[in-house]
Amino acid sequence: MNTQQSFKRIVASLFLLILQSSFLLAQELGKGEGPYFHLQGDAEVEAFPLKKTNADAKIINSIAYVTVEQTYINEGSKPIEAIYVFPGSTSSAIHDLKMRIGDRIIQAKISEKQEARKNYEQAKSDGKSASLLEQHRPNVFQMNVANIMPGDVIQVTLKYTELLAPVNGEYSFVFPTVVGPRYQSADVAAADGEQWNKNPYLNKDKPVPYEFALKTNLQSAVPIASASCKSHDATVQFTGKNTATVQLNKSDEGNRDFVLKYRLQGDKIESGLMVFPQEKESFFMAVIEPPAVVKKSDITPREFIFIIDISGSMNGFPIEISKQLITGMIDDLSEKDYFNILTFAGTSMVFSEKPSQATVDAKNRAKNFVNSRNSGGGTELLPALRKVFSMTKTEGLSRSIVIATDGYITVERECFELIDKESGSSNIHTFGIGTSVNRYLLEGMGKIGKGYHTVITDGKDAKTESSKFRKHIEQPLLTDIKVSVSGAGKVDLEPAVIGDLLAGRPIVISGKVDGMPSGILKVEGKNGGEKFERTFNYSNALVSKDYEALKYLWARKRIQRLDDWSYMGKREESKDEVLALGLAYNLLTAYTSFLAVDNDVRNKDKQYASVHQPLPLPHRVEDSAVMQNLAGMSMSYRSAPVSVVTMDCISVREQDVDYNTTTKTTYKAGDLLPPHKREKVSSEKAIQSDDVMRNPYLEKKEDKKLSYFRLVSPVEKVTALPEFGKGRTDFDAFIKKNLKYPEAEKKSGKKGNVVLIAEIDEQGKIVAVIAKKGLGDAFDKEAIRIIKTMPAWKPAQYAGRNIICKVELLVNFAP
Repeated sequence: MNTQQSFKRIVASLFLLILQSSFLLAQELGKGEGPYFHLQGDAEVEAFPLKKTNADAKIINSIAYVTVEQTYINEGSKPIEAIYVFPGSTSSAIHDLKMRIGDRIIQAKISEKQEARKNYEQAKSDGKSASLLEQHRPNVFQMNVANIMPGDVIQVTLKYTELLAPVNGEYSFVFPTVVGPRYQSADVAAADGEQWNKNPYLNKDKPVPYEFALKTNLQSAVPIASASCKSHDATVQFTGKNTATVQLNKSDEGNRDFVLKYRLQGDKIESGLMVFPQEKESFFMAVIEPPAVVKKSDITPREFIFIIDISGSMNGFPIEISKQLITGMIDDLSEKDYFNILTFAGTSMVFSEKPSQATVDAKNRAKNFVNSRNSGGGTELLPALRKVFSMTKTEGLSRSIVIATDGYITVERECFELIDKESGSSNIHTFGIGTSVNRYLLEGMGKIGKGYHTVITDGKDAKTESSKFRKHIEQPLLTDIKVSVSGAGKVDLEPAVIGDLLAGRPIVISGKVDGMPSGILKVEGKNGGEKFERTFNYSNALVSKDYEALKYLWARKRIQRLDDWSYMGKREESKDEVLALGLAYNLLTAYTSFLAVDNDVRNKDKQYASVHQPLPLPHRVEDSAVMQNLAGMSMSYRSAPVSVVTMDCISVREQDVDYNTTTKTTYKAGDLLPPHKREKVSSEKAIQSDDVMRNPYLEKKEDKKLSYFRLVSPVEKVTALPEFGKGRTDFDAFIKKNLKYPEAEKKSGKKGNVVLIAEIDEQGKIVAVIAKKGLGDAFDKEAIRIIKTMPAWKPAQYAGRNIICKVELLVNFAP
């Protein structure tokens, strides 16, 4: 062995010794700024009070109605308070909470956040069982359940609604299951009461300590073409042309976002106008299909800046997918484009001091730069953004900033403020990489930066998604969008101002109006060089008491605009309005909480132990994501989540339960909470979710009898199509018997089709006919005449009610 090799071995041994010593010291003395692992503690205290999360989602058309039931059991010998941090959708409107203890059901009440916390603490001190639901972020919530007695089974049920907006005709229902670890920058202090981000985590190799079950029932007015769930081991089963169910096959996969994707027949989207009527105020929602794609000749050259997160939490799957996505987008650049790359962790590095033209040589060097980056360190996104905004912008080009990250940070609002102040005319687009990303940060940066946001959970989708992403951000499809309502009382619209519409996304407008809505809603804009206009008449809207969700969705959209993505200064200005909205519409917000209290004093001794439910690390996230700072060195170690005594920047933590060595316990409650079992489904119409399942109930043969017309509108609202007599046979017979070839045209011998648009009212009568494409004036008039003289059709229906529709018909002329 030579001297150099010996020296290297000695250095390596010393490093390992120092690392081991630091690790042992960290167990006793360690100051942590982010989440942490857990070590050891009292065997009499139940370490895993949460035993099951059961979610039931009903998706009707484009609205999801979700019920989430959390079951807590105390299997220890001491009373406990369970504290559980869990995620949710950024757009969900949580409007109901109940607590069940045995046969008693306690309905929670909404109240101001500080008041609810005060009353909860009082109930806990009095020995009463209580549950408190609070919001820390629009997508991070905390459940506290006090005085769970030994042997108790307590079930807490919350309900929320959410609108599902499609992209390129594909709908996605996402149910987040675990909050990923958050990096707390040393430069930004945590706000008071924001200790949720220090919740304990399990090591990567530890299983999910509670059962997770989810069932989705899907129902659509338009036939469902296909459905898939690639995120989990699940079964998709179609039960009809318009219905399907999705159910998990395993109960230990609560460590990543559940993602269900589905398409409707013909890639249609659920568009139209829906109304929830009330005497004092009514609510409505208009969903408008996006216009056609802008011509490539209208697309101007762009400057792209790619920001890539290479921090410790991106280690493994996320960093590899990021590299694939960004190198794929670099490949797609044309020589008219310019670009630059910035990678960041604890510090940042740029590819070039100034933007590079996208030549073949520059793109190859850029891909080598990206592929050579390794992950490790903190997640200092703020300094990276500041650096990008300080870069000189290339004259004459539109700048797009693309950020690839998992978003595991706590400084979301600081990022929003920076983007709002500094982005200027630049568009911010975000790529979420991972199975349980921080969607709040990603969506917020995209919204404030007037850009596009998406999440990649599977490496197989990387190449396809990078191409889609580039297509979406090349050019807005609709600009200068204006919304107006005529003939109605006072109207509150959300959003109040609509930004540019990107490819593949519909326009969604929610509104509140005094009394019953009336008149016309009009949407105008510019599609490239052409004018775009859509109108809705309230007299033709779908009106139903079943649309109560529209009330919650409108209020949630208003809260989202006022509070979710506002930064500190602006947030204070709207606090009172958000609080009033939460109280008025029974919604969980940053300033309102749900509290349920059992009046019985159950804990007579009033002694209890608080247990922070440990979270599993998100799927494919390494232990390195859970980081601590000790003597300037970033590392992972175990510590306990209780009181901290500060001594010269080092802290001593009391020891508690060893969550990393405790095995999953069996249920003492016996039959009250049996292990999750899956019902067997027919293999004929079921498929494992690794593949997209196409609806076997949709057969092309069924369309033959309807091929004599095409439904023009409203395609997305029809549950029963209109029909003439017994179908095509009767239609052809009527035309053949009554059609008269124009006398003046007999010498010409002209033949062909006249294409007509006919409106059929609720009684099936044809009330209006126009020629869309004609053969000539005489032929067009005869075609219109014969259609107007037709007997009544069987009218179109929606949910058992007759509705007005328009159809396209062909009338053939032969001499």
